[in-house]
This record gives sequence, C-alpha cells and structure tokens, in this order.
Amino acid sequence: MLRWYTERVMETNPGSIIDLVVDEETHRFKSYFLCFAACAYGYEVGCRPLIFLDGSHITDKMQGVILAASALNGNDELFTIAFAIADSETYENWKWFLNNLKKALLTERPTVFISDRAKGLKEAVPEIFPLDHHGYCLRHIKTNFMTEAAARYRKALKDSMVKTLNKVAFALNESEYVAALTEMERKSPEAKDWILRNDVEHWTNTQFPGERYMCHFDSMAKCTPNLAETFNAWIKPARGLPILQMVETICRQIMEMGGRRRIEAANWETTLCPNIEKPPITKRLPGRPRKKRIPSRGEAEHIYICSRCKQEGHNRRTFTSSLLPSFRTMRVVNI
Repeated sequence: MLRWYTERVMETNPGSIIDLVVDEETHRFKSYFLCFAACAYGYEVGCRPLIFLDGSHITDKMQGVILAASALNGNDELFTIAFAIADSETYENWKWFLNNLKKALLTERPTVFISDRAKGLKEAVPEIFPLDHHGYCLRHIKTNFMTEAAARYRKALKDSMVKTLNKVAFALNESEYVAALTEMERKSPEAKDWILRNDVEHWTNTQFPGERYMCHFDSMAKCTPNLAETFNAWIKPARGLPILQMVETICRQIMEMGGRRRIEAANWETTLCPNIEKPPITKRLPGRPRKKRIPSRGEAEHIYICSRCKQEGHNRRTFTSSLLPSFRTMRVVNI
C-alpha cells in the first residue's frame, strides 16, 4: 500500500522526494521519507534558513519514531518541511534522513540547524552539511546543567546559577560573555568548567559562528514553545495509527494547514505578516509617569494658553476658578 501511496503522491505533486526502504531479506518495512515539492518550495521562498530537527516516539505497537524537519514561516508559525518514519533514533537513520533532506532542498543557501543533541544528530549534521552550522536547544542545555552541574546545590543558588547560564547564552559581545563566566565561577567553579566542556560554540550567541537569528537557542524560539515539541503535539493524533494511516494523516494535516493559511494570507491588510507587524511588547517603568517630557536639544519651550480665561501657563483641562482674577481686582482695573 505504501508503494501505491508513493505513486499517487508523485502523480499529484511531481518533484516530491520519497524514499521507501524495505529489508531485502524479509521484505519488511524499515523506513519511509516524504518531502512534498510544495513544502520544499515553501521553505525556500517563505522561511528563514533555520531548520529544527527532532524525533518523536510512535505510540503504536510497532514502537518506531517519527523524524521531522520543521521551520518558521514569515508569520512565525510552524512550517513542516519533511518527515520520516523509522525504527529508532540512531546515527544511521538520521544520516539517511538528512541525505534525503539535502536532496529535497532547492538551493544551497547557508542554513542553521537546531536540535536537542539527540542520539546520532550531533555526528550526522556536520557530516551531511559540513558548511552549515548546528545550534543546540538551550532548554535541553538547561536541563542537563540542572542535573549534572547544579544538582547538589540548594534551590536558591541553583536558580541563581540558571540565571547566570542565561547570561552566558545571551551575551551580545565578548565582554558580557566573559563577565557572565566570571560570575558563574564565583558561584561554582565546577559549573563554569561544565559550561566550557559542553560546546559553547553551539549554544551561546557570542561563540556561535553562524547567523544568530532571534532567540533561536531559547527553546528554539522565544515567542513560541519549543518548535519541535510543537510539531510533536501537532501530529499526536497520528502517532498511534498504523503506518499507512499515519503517513496519510500527517500529509492531510500539512495540506489542510497550507490551504487554510493561503486563505488567511489573501485577507491580510498589513504590509508585513500580522504576527511580525504587531507593536513591540513594552514594559511599563515603575513609579508615576512623567507629566512633562524631556525636550529635545534646541527645542523652544511651548507656552500653553487657556482657551477659557486666555491666561498663560495652563490649558482648559487644568483650569480652576482660583486662576481667575478676583472681583476686587477686576473692579480696580475697570476704574
């Protein structure tokens, strides 16, 4: 049935990359890779060169894994590039998956790959994409840090060390990076050594050699949850189905999402994508807000004239009766 399904996909979406692997001796299913030509094209023209790699376990009795490559579209939403079904998350399977992904990508533009350092990925990515860069998800770095470097400390110090770890990861220049490492050393020399042993060039902004896209280390995106985990939740209904139904369900979800977004995009009235054109989130400063703004250099002071009493120094809203001249004063003036 998978062979028949593959033929139907190639008829309706020519240019798609499909790889069905069957054991030569037993003729049993081993793995299945699928990348629609439309998905490959959509990634090239509508997504940043940032690919998230992850695997999720199948809940059916066959006990396999779903390997996936996802991206963020122009509206900062999940965009599935390709997925595969395999027996386990190993170096050989990731190497096979990345080889097929490389065939599917339409150009060789520099790409940043983000992963959780799953088994086999750490070795497979630089082997298949030697000229590209591999970043590690900071959420998983934090988890390992908590269990390996900060486990023996009390909670207050442990939380403080995690905050310092964030400073190390998000430092914008070398001086901030060194200052954060020095701060960590004061709290725990062992924690600093753990940081330096764990490939800082793959998860810190200052040491990462590739493009530093916005918050791509922090759970794979700051404004969304972990993108790979979002994909895992998105395909949850399909993870317990037999293989053919699983493939068909995921493909249907991809097509339905693409059709729905196409209709939504046709009704956009913004210059940029709606999620990008939203006003920035600002934090209100503590204390009472200023009543008088700080003037610009060379700016002449504005004189307010009340439209009610024609006096200077206030306006109609701040006018009070005490600002009017008294009756006796007006009488003297009239005399």
